Amino acid sequence: MITCTVVQEWLRNRATCPAQLPPPAATGHSTVVHVAGLSLVVSGDVVYNQTHMWMMGSTPDSRASWTRALDAVAELDADTLIVGHRNPQAPDDDARRQIAESRRYIADFEAALERSSTPAELIDRMTTAYPSLANPYTLWVAAYDLLGTRT
Repeated sequence: MITCTVVQEWLRNRATCPAQLPPPAATGHSTVVHVAGLSLVVSGDVVYNQTHMWMMGSTPDSRASWTRALDAVAELDADTLIVGHRNPQAPDDDARRQIAESRRYIADFEAALERSSTPAELIDRMTTAYPSLANPYTLWVAAYDLLGTRT
């Protein structure tokens, strides 16, 4: 655990910011900063807010690890969650909603991937389930990465 002195100074020494390393998520290495006094977590790439999640290069094991990282963030029991990837149209920064939606996205992606034999099938399944998420580019990249150029 380290103290984030810059953030601490900004908060006028009202809280310390333990930086925690949850299980690997989107990038393999993620840092989460918890400001307990504000019921706030800054989650970087662990949680997404109404944005297609970065699944390129993912495996069943890495997706399971990501789910464990979401569990670790949920255990912090924050009210507000500042994420690294946020749809500007997202209604709020509610921690519980974002964590639940991120968990559901990973599970739905896993199921859609298992049922898809082409990138187009995966893209169709996920865009049907999530028609208004931001950054569909990440879904397309993942679909072509994981299912190749099959038609």
